[in-house]
Amino acid sequence: MSTEDAFPKKQVDNLNSGVDKPPSSDSDSCDGTGNSRDWRFPPRERWHERAIRYVAYFFILVSLLYLAEQFCRVHRLHFFSPIIGDSGLLKDFFSPCLWATYVAFGLVIAGVVIYQFIRYRFLEHNERLEDPSEVIALFTDVDNIEPRLTEPKKKPEDFQRKKEKAEAEQKVLKKLGEEGWTEYRVLPLHQLLVDFLKVDDLIANARLSLTELEEYAEDDALPYDREPYYERKNLIEDAIENIREVDRGRSEETEKNDTSTDNVKLMKDNAAEPLRAEYCTLLDHVASYDKSWAAGLAVIRGIMLCGIPGVVILTTMGLLPILHVRGDHILYIYNWGLLGSAGAVAGVLLALRKSNLVLVGYTEGKRELWRAILSVPLGLLAGICAYSLIASGLLPSGGLVPEIYFDREHVVQISIQSRMPQICLSIIWAIGSGICFEKVFDHMIVNTWGERS
Repeated sequence: MSTEDAFPKKQVDNLNSGVDKPPSSDSDSCDGTGNSRDWRFPPRERWHERAIRYVAYFFILVSLLYLAEQFCRVHRLHFFSPIIGDSGLLKDFFSPCLWATYVAFGLVIAGVVIYQFIRYRFLEHNERLEDPSEVIALFTDVDNIEPRLTEPKKKPEDFQRKKEKAEAEQKVLKKLGEEGWTEYRVLPLHQLLVDFLKVDDLIANARLSLTELEEYAEDDALPYDREPYYERKNLIEDAIENIREVDRGRSEETEKNDTSTDNVKLMKDNAAEPLRAEYCTLLDHVASYDKSWAAGLAVIRGIMLCGIPGVVILTTMGLLPILHVRGDHILYIYNWGLLGSAGAVAGVLLALRKSNLVLVGYTEGKRELWRAILSVPLGLLAGICAYSLIASGLLPSGGLVPEIYFDREHVVQISIQSRMPQICLSIIWAIGSGICFEKVFDHMIVNTWGERS
């Protein structure tokens, strides 16, 4: 699959050139032109987000209180008797009702989803934060710029301006604090310090960043990034080789002509200028990948934090006729649907564990989010279809196919112990149908519109 087929043109351009990178007036110098759109970090919670979060808390609290009361009724506990017991203040509102229990579970799911949606920006920001020790090390480099120069008498071009700019970036980062040190917020300072690196340190740092980029480029899920990576690698290796050649040539000339050692170092510094420019570009690429990796991780974690409680709650809702005090131990068609939804969501969560986080971040997790959302109705449909096939006789009962019970009065006469094997088979069929249906649907979508349509 070609890059153009797998991604829209805008996303391909971002993958190859770094996202959100503002144009630089001088592409051959490390001017600290990294992305600076994060001035407002860390993010602050808006008033409407806070209001919605409180509504989610209310849904969850009331629902959990009702479910706790139902649990106490089943096990004849009396923790809530003064409030919601048979003679409590809210006895009418919390009277046993199977459908009210379904609604309570639904409100818990809704509250969890709303809360995760509100907290996504904060989760993404926390994943993007740089290691504080690395940023503090950059601060130390700023404080020791002149002693770190290869030859203090030969300062880089516009030395004073770049030094002042680096000190200004340092002050901004210190003012933001550790909670504001994202990769793109630290990038300008990192780029400004490149001009002050000794040649040997420059070569070591460039190769280290190249190794970080290689981890992304060599990923099997990102084959279209290998060519740009090797192109960048060749440019850096060529620049390093040029420095080595200058170093070897000038060393021989020094032996012959007794050239000053300081002059040789200055020639070596001049030969390192192309490497400094390439290293600055490389830092921008690495920051772009780090940002996408963090965004992808935030998306997957958000889905997991919603999906895992969702699977537990959907499974419990599907088994309510068996678990509830007013239940009749019959799994109806809607219970099969709920169990199918639980199976479909569980299948999606297992599949998302293998997702490429960089790819998810670049595409803003749209495919993963839609797959997780659609898994609920798809699983519901799968469970209902499986129930209908067995109930209609198109799939005869017997053996590994469970028996469907319709007559409530007849079922009451059959002991729960004798019906337990059929109930277990029904649960397995309902959950399995949801997993299979979702997998088949996702495979059809991938084959029809491509993996990243």
